[in-house]
Amino acid sequence: MQYKLPAGVKCDGDSHCVLRWWYVGWNNPGIDINGQEQFWNCADIYISDTCGSDPKPSPSSQNPTPAPSSEKPTKAPVTDKPTPVTDKPTKAPTMAPKPSHKPSHKPTSKTPVHTTVKPTAKPSTKPTAKPIAGGGKKAWEQCGGKDYTGSTECVGGSICVKQDEWYSQCVPKRLR
Repeated sequence: MQYKLPAGVKCDGDSHCVLRWWYVGWNNPGIDINGQEQFWNCADIYISDTCGSDPKPSPSSQNPTPAPSSEKPTKAPVTDKPTPVTDKPTKAPTMAPKPSHKPSHKPTSKTPVHTTVKPTAKPSTKPTAKPIAGGGKKAWEQCGGKDYTGSTECVGGSICVKQDEWYSQCVPKRLR
């Protein structure tokens, strides 16, 4: 099969590459991406800058299978002798040791008592960023789309990328 890569996607000349994909089924209406069926997969592929339009078939390395013979066998088949069956066990069963009825000694220490110490000073700085309501979304989570009501903020170095009218997701900056 031959496919055309999207503009800007390259694999180094004639070489093996890894094709990765992620598909969300969206078969659970009214539920965010975490409740949807998701499929992840990858495949090793070969990409060539020099391939022709029709690759030639490779020669077969298998030897031909011989036709069945009509000759009669010269020797009788060999069968293994069956293992003899005995009704008696070969070893006497061993008994597990029984626990003693009383402990050998009493505990010697008591549970330590910890006291709570109040802080001596108030913090000198205030937070600089307002927390994200409902929490930011991690890489590959949904962050937008038509009728989406969750957080539109991404965390951990990801940015919210629109995929289509119905879906946006947090994509790590290193993959953009």
